[in-house]
Amino acid sequence: MILIDITGPKLEISAAVFGSKVTIDPLISINLASASRDIAKFVTVFTGLRVSMKEFVEYYSQATLPTVPPHQRQFPYYNGSADGAVSFSYEQPLVHKSNRLVFLVSGHVGKEAKESTHFVVKFTLRYGTETHRYCAEAGFAPQIYHVEELPGGWTVVVMEFISKPFRLLSELGSKDLPKLDQKLRHAVSTMHDREYVHGDLRGANVFGHPDTGSIRIID
Repeated sequence: MILIDITGPKLEISAAVFGSKVTIDPLISINLASASRDIAKFVTVFTGLRVSMKEFVEYYSQATLPTVPPHQRQFPYYNGSADGAVSFSYEQPLVHKSNRLVFLVSGHVGKEAKESTHFVVKFTLRYGTETHRYCAEAGFAPQIYHVEELPGGWTVVVMEFISKPFRLLSELGSKDLPKLDQKLRHAVSTMHDREYVHGDLRGANVFGHPDTGSIRIID
C-alpha cells in the first residue's frame, strides 16, 4: 500500500505492509512551499506516483492471488517449493524479539509423505549451504531437506527440527557437559580439517543429548 500524508506544506509518500504488525517505510518527503523552486523534482515524484498506481491497478486486477488463511498472514509468503518437495504451514517464530527469520513449521517433506511432521524454516541473505550439508552428513548438524534461492537475494533453508531429548548446552547441567565434550571437540576438529569455521560456537548454538552424548550444531 502507498500512503500519502500532507501536513501543512509537507508531503510525505510511504510504502506500507500489513502483517502481524504494520511496517511503514518512508520513500520521499517534499516541501510543497518550495515546489516552484524545485519543479523538476515535484513533477518527477507525482509522475512516478501516477504511473505506479496505474501499474498496481493493472497488476492486481489480473493477478491470481494466493488464498492465505488468516492465521498465516503474519508469516512470510513462502510455504513450500513449487515442485512439492516440501510444503508446510507456520506455527511460531523460533527466535522471539529478533529480526531473525527462523520458524517452526509443520508439513510434509517429500512428495510421497503422508504424515505431517515438524521442521524448521530459515530465511537468510547469506548461508553456508555446503558447510551445513557436510556437517549434517558427518552427523553433528540438522539434516537439510530443501534449499531455494528467492527474489531479493534471500535464501530459504528447510531443515530438521531438533527436539527433546536434545537440549541446548546452555540449558544442560554441569554433570551432563563432560559427556558432550569429546563429541564437540571432534566436530570442531572435523570442520577445521575442511577449513570450515563456525564463527559463533556457544551454548545457545549447540544441542546435546544428555544420555548418548550426541550433538547437533546450529546457526
